[in-house]
Amino acid sequence: MGKGIRQINDALEKRQQILSILSDGKWHRHKEILEKTKLSPTTLSKHLKELEKGIVEKRIDIESGEYPYPVYYRLKPELFPKRDLELWSYLISKTVIQSEELWKKYQRPEIFVELLNVMVGIEVLHILLRYFTVEKKNEDYLEQTLEHFIISVYRNAVQTLKLQLEDLEKQGYDLEDILLQAMREIVKDFKVMWEQKFKRLRGGYPQILKKLLGRC
Repeated sequence: MGKGIRQINDALEKRQQILSILSDGKWHRHKEILEKTKLSPTTLSKHLKELEKGIVEKRIDIESGEYPYPVYYRLKPELFPKRDLELWSYLISKTVIQSEELWKKYQRPEIFVELLNVMVGIEVLHILLRYFTVEKKNEDYLEQTLEHFIISVYRNAVQTLKLQLEDLEKQGYDLEDILLQAMREIVKDFKVMWEQKFKRLRGGYPQILKKLLGRC
């Protein structure tokens, strides 16, 4: 029998705990990860072993003079150079999160969503580029990067947006009106973008886009 949804979510949560520690690109000792995550040694080792198949690498320090030899882990630098990690973190935590005040001032949450979509889209293409080149179609790498660097980031951003909307609701704003207007603005921006794109391609809207726009 396959794993249940609860088991899968539990495993993803535990791996995210590990990766939050490794997200600075530095080496971290097994003992340190164990203390910070509060996971059992068996559980931690199991998840680290899975992550080693994709985005984490392991180093055993045989020259330390200690026994047993200290074991260290980090995100693979060839997959996530430190500058990339800092850039991704900056774009999400600074650009998108700081847009809260901008969209709250004008009650325009689509600003937040559109910024997030662009940045996530760029990162998806970056991940696929590495998947086909550097990683030579390593499926573990693809699954782990999508879950821990795309889906989890998007999920956290949506939670942030939800909290900010709840704050507006407490101030007496009509969330239904705000969100419906935001949807109309996104559709308007979407139409402008696709009109320009398909004009360059010398074609009209594909049928699927016509149906989508007709429903909005």
